Amino acid sequence: MNLVEIIGFVGNDPEERMTPSGRKVVSFRIADTIKAGEREETIWWKVSCWGDQFDRMMPYIKKGTMLIVHGEFRRKPDTYQDREGRTQVSLEITATQIRFAPGGKSDRYQGSEERPSSTPSYSQRGSPAPASVPGGFRPGTAADDFNEDNLPF
Repeated sequence: MNLVEIIGFVGNDPEERMTPSGRKVVSFRIADTIKAGEREETIWWKVSCWGDQFDRMMPYIKKGTMLIVHGEFRRKPDTYQDREGRTQVSLEITATQIRFAPGGKSDRYQGSEERPSSTPSYSQRGSPAPASVPGGFRPGTAADDFNEDNLPF
């Protein structure tokens, strides 16, 4: 199994469809930018969400939303020619967890001063991720709140 974590911006609104066997799949693309010296390159990932595990999040995922997606890389990359004739790589993952990235755009909180104290996250089973891990360290806390004594190892 190959696990991947992608942090990037959604490139299109999620599209829902049904397979011939009646299984629901929602897909969208995420743009991930890689910097190599002075050069920047954008890698596009196709994200597939099977079943209804992320239904509660989908109304808030729009083009331009910044997400953190954990998933399984199950297929070999495909190659294709873009409009300018350059060879491009198509990468696809199956999401197991999706979180809204801190500082990313979300219509849910747009125009509101009130934002959640922690980033909402949903795992494969659709339940919220644990708020903390042993030792009291919470992912997403400010750097000022970091204390080495709180590390679980």
